[in-house]
Amino acid sequence: MTDTTRELPLLMGGGHGEPERLLLIGVPDEHGRVQVRIWTSSDWSLPPRMRDETSGELLESIESMSRAGHSLNQSLTTVRQWLHGVGMAAR
Repeated sequence: MTDTTRELPLLMGGGHGEPERLLLIGVPDEHGRVQVRIWTSSDWSLPPRMRDETSGELLESIESMSRAGHSLNQSLTTVRQWLHGVGMAAR
């Protein structure tokens, strides 16, 4: 059996001239940092951009995008739980 990385897929709708985004959000580590792989509807076929940031910074960014009217395929509650290490991330 292989050890696969657990990730939360988050599809963020485009808007205001911006492309859709797909974020694959890793499980937060013991320091609250997460690895994020990102694609946009402008570059689906390219390798993902990689980001490493704190779960708090990422949550702020996602909540801001949601307030600005971008749709999300996951509820903010699910994203918050994931980034706080509870729910699906704790399994």
